[in-house]
Amino acid sequence: MTEENEVSKLVEVSNAGAVDEDQVNAKILEVWQQMLRDDDARAEIAGILSVNAGALDPSTPPVVAEGGPSGILLSGILISVGTAFLMAAGKEAGGVVGKAAAEALVAAIRNFWNSRMRDEVSPFGSNVLGQPKTGDE
Repeated sequence: MTEENEVSKLVEVSNAGAVDEDQVNAKILEVWQQMLRDDDARAEIAGILSVNAGALDPSTPPVVAEGGPSGILLSGILISVGTAFLMAAGKEAGGVVGKAAAEALVAAIRNFWNSRMRDEVSPFGSNVLGQPKTGDE
């Protein structure tokens, strides 16, 4: 995907929960694979993300978790758009996706994370992820 580096891929900055980023990534992968098992759900997700349903790879979720940089987000987890997912979307579009299209895809992924995936990855009371951080924290 061209121009991808110019697009902010940050989806959420979360307070750390009870698990580290590797465990969050395992949970993200588990939820993603479960979502794609159902053909109707796969088609719905493809529509939300504006990609071909056949291009949704169960091993490549749209988001990844990373630990926050030391000293800035000491107890934080960054949820970002997965580079592998963006690369697959770019490949599907013939490898040439402009900045506007990349920004639209990232916005769709943020919406998908907030509306569908976050609560599945970190159900209320599970403490997988803490609350999303605001600009005030």
